[in-house]
Amino acid sequence: MKEVMEKYKNYINEENLKTQLQILASTVPATINSIVEIIAYLRELATADKELIKEVITIVKITMVMPATNSTSERSFSAMRRIKTYLRSTILWFSMFIEILQTIIWI
Repeated sequence: MKEVMEKYKNYINEENLKTQLQILASTVPATINSIVEIIAYLRELATADKELIKEVITIVKITMVMPATNSTSERSFSAMRRIKTYLRSTILWFSMFIEILQTIIWI
């Protein structure tokens, strides 16, 4: 949570967030046990209630769109590496072919 607060400190007021988390903790039913249920609860709130916990909703939205891992970027680099390897091998073969042709032509 601290890392998120540091990264998005321009978007979230930390003091308001602390107060709003206390408000949310006192209003959330005890039957809610998972993040999915919390998000469903937040969606069902009236607009006026959502305004009272605006910072909480903002941090939930930020947290939900953050990737858990960097696998997408890793896959991109792997694909790029495969393409480079293919191009290098193709260019190497093509340049050897050109040299062979030049040798045959000059003989």
